[in-house]
Amino acid sequence: MISKLMGNIALVTFSLFVCLFVLEFVVFRVVFEPSDLPILQQRHDGVLKYEPKQSGTYRIKGEISAEYSYNEDGWNSAHERYSLEKTKYRVAIVGDSFVDAIQVNYRDSLAEQLELLFSDDTVEVYRFGLSGAPLSQYTYMIEHEVMRYSPDLIVVVLVHNDFGQSLGGVTGEYTRSMLTYRIAKTGEIIEDPPERYRRGVISRLKQSALFRYLVVRQQHRELRPFFAQFLQRKEKTNVTIDSNLPRVQSNVEVSELSSPVNYLVAEHSFKKIASLASHESSKVLFLMDAARRETEAAGGTPDHTKLSALNVNQEIAKAAESANVDFLDLQSAVELDFIRNKEPFQFRLDSHWNEHMHKLVARSIYEWMCARPDYLERDLCA
Repeated sequence: MISKLMGNIALVTFSLFVCLFVLEFVVFRVVFEPSDLPILQQRHDGVLKYEPKQSGTYRIKGEISAEYSYNEDGWNSAHERYSLEKTKYRVAIVGDSFVDAIQVNYRDSLAEQLELLFSDDTVEVYRFGLSGAPLSQYTYMIEHEVMRYSPDLIVVVLVHNDFGQSLGGVTGEYTRSMLTYRIAKTGEIIEDPPERYRRGVISRLKQSALFRYLVVRQQHRELRPFFAQFLQRKEKTNVTIDSNLPRVQSNVEVSELSSPVNYLVAEHSFKKIASLASHESSKVLFLMDAARRETEAAGGTPDHTKLSALNVNQEIAKAAESANVDFLDLQSAVELDFIRNKEPFQFRLDSHWNEHMHKLVARSIYEWMCARPDYLERDLCA
């Protein structure tokens, strides 16, 4: 009896193993093509970034099929390598997945689009994008990586979850490998340095064909609760949310948008980045994302008083004024563009910027730069 039971268990186990093997190495690699995902680099020191010289195609159902290409320095870019020597006016764009931008072809991101707007190959634009990085990590990236390239202008792309996530509270594959903040009882911000990144079970799970096809490409939401306990878990906050407001705006919970720490995090980061830039005579522009989906839903004329996301924009603008740094809010450009063109700014299945939005952001930066000739060594605008 026992031997028969053990035999049945062994048979079921073997059958399950064979099934998973066939799905992993045949069905979701040969028959059905999964999405590719970039791999992070394991480093003993330095800034967390991606494995150099890797390329692939990021896919989501039939809506997104975009090539990415990480250069010799570990950044998704049309530049094969970033040179320490400088012969042109150099712009560095820093941010998270909106700058990494694997949702669009690597030649179509805001960095490459901005470079094309300048005439006669006079400006080069390097981008430093790390998916999942908050504002706290941007400061670390600028100090330990970006400043090595002596940029004339640093553009820091801000999205609405950059501030709350700078204080931690989200666990995942590599969140401990990014700089985070703590707020002391005195109100002072304390910086917790990043730990060394090591690939583990989570990294291998995300690179499996099963995960890349079912969860990434096909967006099977019923599998997300299972994978979420391994990939990312957000801690709860004790914040009361107005029941008359939507729970999510600009892809962020309203409770986070209403947090009083946003100003503190922004002001601290702005001052530190401005100080780092001044040592190399670099200029800095902080660029704030818009409430894009809400603007589309309102036909280009949203009621600002009902959008918590835009309250964040106003708070961050105040922090920029306090830190005496340049700040550009994309909300007006998004509203005007939607009234004129009626084109969406993000994908239907993904809230990241689509190619149209990347072009709009590039154009906004270009016009901002050209309106400030004192920022440019010579007349670089067409």
